[in-house]
Order: sequence, then structure tokens, then C-alpha cells
Amino acid sequence: MLGPIVTQLQRILERKASTVQKAFLEMSEELETLGQDMINLKGEEHQAAIARQKEIRGKQQGIAEEINLWREYGRKAILQGSEERMRGLIHEIQEKADDKLNEELEDLIFQLDNPEEILKRLEEANKRRHSGTPVGRLIERAQTVYDMRSESNAARKEAAFEFSNRQGVMQDDDILTELESYMVDEDPYVRETAQLTVIQLYRLRALRLASIRDSQKAVKRLAEISNPAVIPALIEVLENPRKGYLEKEGEVLEVDNVRSRQVALLRLVEWHTPEAQRAIYMRRFDQNKDIVSFVEKALDLFPGDWDGTMPKPKVSD
Repeated sequence: MLGPIVTQLQRILERKASTVQKAFLEMSEELETLGQDMINLKGEEHQAAIARQKEIRGKQQGIAEEINLWREYGRKAILQGSEERMRGLIHEIQEKADDKLNEELEDLIFQLDNPEEILKRLEEANKRRHSGTPVGRLIERAQTVYDMRSESNAARKEAAFEFSNRQGVMQDDDILTELESYMVDEDPYVRETAQLTVIQLYRLRALRLASIRDSQKAVKRLAEISNPAVIPALIEVLENPRKGYLEKEGEVLEVDNVRSRQVALLRLVEWHTPEAQRAIYMRRFDQNKDIVSFVEKALDLFPGDWDGTMPKPKVSD
């Protein structure tokens, strides 16, 4: 009965982390502007700009810690083995939450106190789950096929890649919704199969969709997924600048995917793995100056070898 609560709590916390991450991006943009303006500043104005830079970097450190806090709670959510422990975790989160987040957490407490609500939602979800759907057949394989249930995840990766590349699957929202309902399944092989397939589908959307808005939504969803298998997908987004269209006020504009690449870059910094560090390092001479600026800041804030543990950023004196 805890499964739906875990799913909702993880989504809520990832959404909160993404909101905070947006503030980090805005501060990075202000730092970039300050850096450009300082070339023409002298005397007190120059000193004021330096002080502002230091202030922003200090705030960014706090924001980085807050992002880690919400995502760490998201990871803890799946480890709670009873309703009592889940209540305790939610109450702990509420102590650090704002009013908006508290409203969503109160709804989860209500569901814990009213299990009939969970049953109702489960029944609605189960209407979409039947072996006649493509997802149902994939999940059935994860439940029964020997290779799909082995310690090595090679067969699960292959199945995810094959499924996501079928004609018409990538843009089918119903398929994604059904797959995502299995991402916190109690069966670890089912859970991983669903996660790997969802990652592949959002990867394809991020790289292929002509609509930059829809592509960016896919990248943001990739950034929310906690499975390390998402790292190569984020790297691929970062390494592939491209153009698409954006509808704005009745006009169709050609725009690039720099925003998506920035989201991928920031999430790779948070993953803090050697693979992520190498990918970010290779973008030092990217064709987009904003990406170069983000890369320089990331490497400056987090020097040394990355080992998968997100440290506190180095703050310049």
C-alpha cells in the first residue's frame, strides 16, 4: 500500500528540487552578466560588483545544499518499510517545507490515514495495466523471463532500448504514464525495466522532438530520475546542441536547446560521477558561451576528482 505514496512523495520532492534549481540558474546568469559588466567598471563600482559576486556564490552554496536535501529525502522515501516510518519521514520533511509544499505533504498524510483513497487510486491505475498493452507485455517479460531476472541488467537494457525504438512509442503519452506507474514497483526487476525504458523514451524525446518546449520537458523529467542509468542520457543531451521550433504569441520561432543543455549540465554536476566530470570538462570549448560559462563555474566550484558524492561547493574568497 505504500507504493503510491512513495511515487507521489518522490515526484513532489523532485518538483521542489527543480524549482530551487531554477533559482540557481538565475543566479548563474546574474554572475555571467556581472562578469561581463566588470570589464568596464572601476573604483567603488568594481568593488561593489565583486562583493555582489561573492554574495551570489554564497547563496548558490546554500541552494546547492537545499537541492541535495530534497533529492536525498526523495531517495529516503523508497526505504521506508511501514506506514509509521513514512509518516515520520513526511513529518520530518514538513519541518523544512514552505506552505505550498506542506499542502502536498498533508495530502499524503491524509492518504495514509485513509487507505480507501489509496485503493481508489490503485484501482484507477490498474485499469491501465493489463497484459494486452505493449507495456503490460514488457512488464510480464520482466516478471517471468529468466534473462530479464538475472543479476546482470544487460537483458533489461536491451529490452528497454528495443521497446523505446518501436515506431510510434516515443510520442505516446499513455505508454509513458503506464510505464512510470511501474517505476516504484516492489519487484526490483520490474522496477528497473520500467526505469530504463522511461529513460530511453525521454532521451529520444529530448534529442528528436522538433518542439523545443516538449524536448525541454523531457530533459527536465530525465533530471528528476534518480537511477544512475540516466547519466549517459543527460550527457548525450549536453553534447548535442540543436535547433527546433517554439510557438510564441502566434509566431513560430527557431530556437536552440541551450536551456535543455543547461539543465542536463546542472544535473550532471549533482550526480558528480567521473563520467559526468569528463563530459562537462569536454564542453570547455562549447560553441555556446553560456554553456562554457556554466562549465567553468562547475569546475571552479568543484575541483578535484568527482566520486559520485556531491560535496559542498568551493566558495572563492
